[in-house]
Amino acid sequence: MSRNGCLLKENDLRLYEAMFVVDSALAEREWDAVQQEIGATIAKHGGKLADLRKWDDRRLAYEIRRMKRALYILVHFEAPSGAIETMRRDLALSERIVRNLITVDEDGIPVGDDRPGITSSAVPDFGQRPLEGRGRGEERADGAGAEAVAEEVPKQ
Repeated sequence: MSRNGCLLKENDLRLYEAMFVVDSALAEREWDAVQQEIGATIAKHGGKLADLRKWDDRRLAYEIRRMKRALYILVHFEAPSGAIETMRRDLALSERIVRNLITVDEDGIPVGDDRPGITSSAVPDFGQRPLEGRGRGEERADGAGAEAVAEEVPKQ
């Protein structure tokens, strides 16, 4: 591996970004314990916690461990590149952390209004998607909407 053209050794610290999924009810009751467990796991593997933030509380697409909602936690930390695999294993064995994803952070830690979080404007707004081929309200190839289609149908 290399960073900026330099070879990385297994003990060189690198910046990582991680997303943790935690049971919403548990996080509400034991927020300090959740934060402490994440920080302790990172420190155990030689890392340094740089930023930990609640990202969002969301409904899950499917149940995980009988949970329908979960809290997403965004974390930035520095750690030796060789420690990530064992860190992932320890996190997978955790009772509090349901899922985790750790990636190399090449953008750096966002500051100010660019920090994603529940109260931040940096959470993407996907807006309205085009309704192509999705049923009612879609536009036809000739540009006519659902109203024009309704007018063409003879009333009985």
